[in-house]
Amino acid sequence: GGGGGGGGGGLHPPSSLLDHPPLAVLCNRVCEVLNELRECAIASTMTRAHRAVAASLALSCESLAMFWVDQESVLGEGDRQQVLSAMRCMGETLVPYIAACMQRVYGTSKPEMQCRTVAACVLEQVEFEEKAIRERQGEEERRKREEE
Repeated sequence: GGGGGGGGGGLHPPSSLLDHPPLAVLCNRVCEVLNELRECAIASTMTRAHRAVAASLALSCESLAMFWVDQESVLGEGDRQQVLSAMRCMGETLVPYIAACMQRVYGTSKPEMQCRTVAACVLEQVEFEEKAIRERQGEEERRKREEE
């Protein structure tokens, strides 16, 4: 995933956020703040602004990961897939999109925000769960072959 836009035009939120309304709302709120900041962004505030946005996104990622940890055992398969998809979208789409918006606000060519670090908790959880799913599927296939 990633942000749209390019050239001199504006960035547009990735449409995949619409699959996860809470992430779309978070994106809209952060973009509202960045639009206000854009009007008065000065270089001396760049590092502090990036840290504040990164900290806010990291906290949101942690909250989503903690929801997973707390609720994973009681979620049905459909809900499990939806939460995993939301965590993936948060880490692979929303955080990089906001990082690109921050670059646009400050006119920088390189990202100041370390997206992988900000979203580490959700991305690591998704990777762990996907590995566990693959292992379970492999075991089921082995069992079926042994029964034949």
